[in-house]
Amino acid sequence: MSSSPFGVALGRARRRAGLAQATLSDRAEVSTRHLSFLESGRSQPSRAMVERLAAAMGLDPVSANALKVAAGFAPDPPAMVAGNFPCDDRTVRAAFEAAVALQTVTSLSDATDLAGRALGELGIHRFTTGTLRMQARRAEIRLDPVGKPAVGWMNHCVVQRYRDTDPFVKRTASGWGPFLWSDVIAEGLSEAALRIVDEARDFGIGGGFVLPLRHPDGSVRALTSWTESSDAPDPAFRPAARLIGSALLDAVERLAGHEQAQDAPPSLNPGSRAILGWMAAGRDLCWIGRRTATTEPEVLRAIAEACVDMGAADPLQAITRAAALELIST
Repeated sequence: MSSSPFGVALGRARRRAGLAQATLSDRAEVSTRHLSFLESGRSQPSRAMVERLAAAMGLDPVSANALKVAAGFAPDPPAMVAGNFPCDDRTVRAAFEAAVALQTVTSLSDATDLAGRALGELGIHRFTTGTLRMQARRAEIRLDPVGKPAVGWMNHCVVQRYRDTDPFVKRTASGWGPFLWSDVIAEGLSEAALRIVDEARDFGIGGGFVLPLRHPDGSVRALTSWTESSDAPDPAFRPAARLIGSALLDAVERLAGHEQAQDAPPSLNPGSRAILGWMAAGRDLCWIGRRTATTEPEVLRAIAEACVDMGAADPLQAITRAAALELIST
């Protein structure tokens, strides 16, 4: 019996995660026989089983959604939906244009210059990207040859051996999603962690923004940046910084060879193209629902499926990638 779309997707995800069937079956607490049947197409999974397997492989939300779609289930709603999509905000629109441009740069130096100008408009003048892996509860960090890092502060952290106690490194390793230093501080810190925050001020650092993206192999690719102020930025800061950060990470992976080979270029059906185009124009859920004569849950599912098609964590990233590939006009 030939494998089902889910079986093909599951086998591909397992191999990319570097797991044997026996290892995955142990982690997911499912028999090797049943796992083999799922990959061969002889059995079909429940939604709960898909979620269990995705968690056992450490898949990020985008990859987990792709697995759900392959199994015939609706993907989870994206983190940011059309109802609060701020593409009509001037700050976010400028970041969006920079993110699209980053998709076409041909060198790491050009990526640094373009991202530096765009992030500078947000008050971010120090930034870098890299890969974080946790090995026996110790953080291993490899920085990319890109960005304008806070070298003095980074060297200080190395000398003081802060890497394994740094609260921002720990939060990055979790791969929970983008965050500000103030988010972590507000949750409460130990005395040792508070000392790190206080010492950062001696280097002119009052805050920062981090965008971690978890890969199937368990590593985390991240943009790390530092700011002088600890004040909470305006609401446009987060989506704008996320747009630029995700586009910069895409550019670095493309130019430096971090990215795993894709099976095929992303594509969109006409309905997804229309929805992403409308969202880029600032249309909200109600408007899209009226235009397509569909309910809000149906619109949300269509948005989530478009994000899966583009390999994007949210509509902002999906629109950026679609625009760069000229799949939509903006």
